[in-house]
Amino acid sequence: MAVTSSVSRCSLCLGDGIKLCLPPQGGQ
Repeated sequence: MAVTSSVSRCSLCLGDGIKLCLPPQGGQ
């Protein structure tokens, strides 16, 4: 749960299977 490991936690998979890294705030 560290900010450094946030990259792995903020991994979102889109319909095309694209991985997007978003901030913990979840702006969009």
